[in-house]
Amino acid sequence: MDNLNTNIVNSISLPQKKKSVTTKTEAKKIPQTSTLVKKTTSSISKTLTNQVKSAPQAQLISPVIKKAVLQPQSVVAQKQPVAQKPVQTNTIQPKTVVQKKLIPSINSNTSIPQEETMKQVNNKIMLQEQEIKPDLQQMVKDAKKPTYDLEKGLTFEIKTLNKHFQFNNQQDFNIPIMVSVKTQDQTNEVQEEQKEQVKQLEQSRPSIDLVCVIDNSGSMQGEKIKNVKTTLLQLLDMLNSNDRLSLILFNSYPILLCNLRKVDDENKPSIQNIINSITADGGTDINSGMLMAFNILQKRQFFNPVSSVFLLSDGQDNGADEKIKKYINSNQSLKNECFSIHSFGFGSDHDGPLMNRICQLKDGNFYYVEKIDQVDEFFVDALGGLFSVVAQEILIEINLNNQDKNFQKYFQNCKISKTYGDMWKCIKQDQTYQIKINQLFSGVSKDFIMEIVVPKQEVKSLEDFERNLELVKGQLTAIPIDIQYTTKIVKDSNLILTLFLQNETVPVDSEVNDAVEFNYLRVQAAEAMEVAINFSEKQQYEQGQVVLKGILSKIENSHPKNKEKVLVLKKDILDCQESAQPRVYENVGKYKMLSKKEANFKQASQAVEECDIYQNSMQKKMVMHIKSKKM
Repeated sequence: MDNLNTNIVNSISLPQKKKSVTTKTEAKKIPQTSTLVKKTTSSISKTLTNQVKSAPQAQLISPVIKKAVLQPQSVVAQKQPVAQKPVQTNTIQPKTVVQKKLIPSINSNTSIPQEETMKQVNNKIMLQEQEIKPDLQQMVKDAKKPTYDLEKGLTFEIKTLNKHFQFNNQQDFNIPIMVSVKTQDQTNEVQEEQKEQVKQLEQSRPSIDLVCVIDNSGSMQGEKIKNVKTTLLQLLDMLNSNDRLSLILFNSYPILLCNLRKVDDENKPSIQNIINSITADGGTDINSGMLMAFNILQKRQFFNPVSSVFLLSDGQDNGADEKIKKYINSNQSLKNECFSIHSFGFGSDHDGPLMNRICQLKDGNFYYVEKIDQVDEFFVDALGGLFSVVAQEILIEINLNNQDKNFQKYFQNCKISKTYGDMWKCIKQDQTYQIKINQLFSGVSKDFIMEIVVPKQEVKSLEDFERNLELVKGQLTAIPIDIQYTTKIVKDSNLILTLFLQNETVPVDSEVNDAVEFNYLRVQAAEAMEVAINFSEKQQYEQGQVVLKGILSKIENSHPKNKEKVLVLKKDILDCQESAQPRVYENVGKYKMLSKKEANFKQASQAVEECDIYQNSMQKKMVMHIKSKKM
């Protein structure tokens, strides 16, 4: 190895033992993108690849699953023997007793052909989590690639429509506040001769642990399961040898097809065989499949920097979201585990709201797959987001500055009156709110809106030093994926208003902030879609149309600088007007409206839209690549 490589190797930290992390205080030590870190806590000293036993009916791998594993040519979930009770929603509990074997060892007295024996051995291996040992050669290559400096690449700001505030003794005044988090596409300046490094930047993405939870119930037969299998096979080509993939099937019961395995040349043939052998049959139990996925993530001994669960289903499972939510909330370590859930709903008979609520539990996106041949485009859109994660465990706290003397004098009765979207969490009524983001992508803007109401009052005089008032204070903390620069960033921001008396003239150069106006309109449009959905559910379509028409009028009267940007909002509202009609709504309209509402509330990509303003560059490139292969 030359001197350059020697220096690089010397500067590289080998995988370290995972340290326990207390919430909000200590940053996780996240490994370089090509490494996995071994957990050493006593609660997970034994692997998930052991058989879970708390009662005969509470097994991670049931006798039916053993049969499916030993006969991979037809992976179908069947009913368990009469002697056993069906697996209930508490199938996989964190307090289960872990034994040493995932499936029984092969009886040496039984005569089994050598080829079949090799299949059984291979299946046993695929059900075990795979360790990734440090690869110094790969680490040297990664060290030479461009890195992402989160301190430099992330901005945190608090803004309002107009920084000039005029007191009024006739009516209350409503102030919209925008809390903005933006990330750059890249943080290294690239010269003409360094353009090759841009390609390397895409290749140096964080490695991922991905768990796919796939509905293979009877309703998935035909084109649905065929397209899902094709998409999963395409997925193998998009993942690299440092990524790990786990596959879980569920119908009436869950089946673990493979644990977290490296997607390398050695494992790909086995994973391809597993995917090709998937068939559809049985009922739908989303809860059991998701609980198995959670256990895969919790019980792993090694982990990649970015983790996610993909849930694919076309069915309905009443109450599954509440069961999953209860399970997460009752399990503190799972609640603190940093991963996202992305859900993909197929067809006109799936439970879109339920699928949406499930992904909201872990800050993910809901994708409505209207055309089954587009499932790969939705898949790669979600995957493109994971590939471009630059920060995790983002916490934003916003406070009214009520400790300030001027605030107490002039804004004592001021309060936070409204927040838009379900991402806000109230910490102290009317005064303090928080937002948590599991994963933040590069090249995106996340803009959160709240309203502050200032009660009417008469102020007769202002001292010069009282003219500038700090109204709101905010702080952001985040854990970077690339820890070369720092293991945690902290950024502060505030909002300062310039005060004017009621009889004073406000400067004519006082301009409206067009970015705040656009995002204010965006969340109001999303709220209007939500109201129209509620009316449509009651078959009160005319009332819903009135609400949509009202927001459309407001959008058309926006600031001139926003005329082009609001065209996207206008299109979404017009689409919702078409969807919120008799028969159309019941068929496909409700899913389209739900998808557009969520996209605008969360600034989340819709994947297949031609002008998707919420996609980042990685998502756009990957979706365009998939589309080009279909031409």
